[in-house]
Amino acid sequence: MLLEILTDPWAFLAYTLIAYVCLFIVFVRLIPLRAAQWKRADYIWLTTAILGVLPAVLLGRENYSSVIAEQTLNYAHADYDFARQLAAFNATYHCRKSVRSDHPPDNFDEVTAAFQGACNNSRTLLQGFPSWNQQSPPNMGRLISTLPSYAQPILNDDIAALRKALQNYESQRKLMLGARRDAQPSRLRDLLTFLSPLLLGFAIALRLVKIEGEIRTQKQ
Repeated sequence: MLLEILTDPWAFLAYTLIAYVCLFIVFVRLIPLRAAQWKRADYIWLTTAILGVLPAVLLGRENYSSVIAEQTLNYAHADYDFARQLAAFNATYHCRKSVRSDHPPDNFDEVTAAFQGACNNSRTLLQGFPSWNQQSPPNMGRLISTLPSYAQPILNDDIAALRKALQNYESQRKLMLGARRDAQPSRLRDLLTFLSPLLLGFAIALRLVKIEGEIRTQKQ
């Protein structure tokens, strides 16, 4: 009921008028302020006006953060799918069967053994990708820290590509989480939204009284 009254335009105008009349009677009629005192009144009405418009600023930030959260969630999902595809590719590529030709390279056995070891690691890494959760995207930081390194450059290139994809995903996930936090309504915004009509009405009334008071002071 009170919130409906405060947000009613006519009630806002009525409150502003009442505040003006009260301030005029007190600071112009009963206790006239001097010129220097009217100058200091700027600090009061400006501060009150800023507090009155602050809820709109906070609401704008929440709306903007909500859009950013949705965008970064989509980016994170795309990066997660790409990283998972890379892991699946590695699990297949590293597990391919090597066939010795008539003229194998000198390091054939070494490379074959390296790929066999990488095969087990790649399958384990692929199992470390949980199903995508829209509400709570998985944290892949621990998986990044467990990525192996190999003596074979080609295997290290595959792991480097997977690490880069996971790092991109983690970067987007953290941005999304931060945007989600900023998009949540704050108690300060709720309180100031409730008081905003009163604060703005008081600031406008004080500003009008200040003009009248300064005019009267100059005439004296």
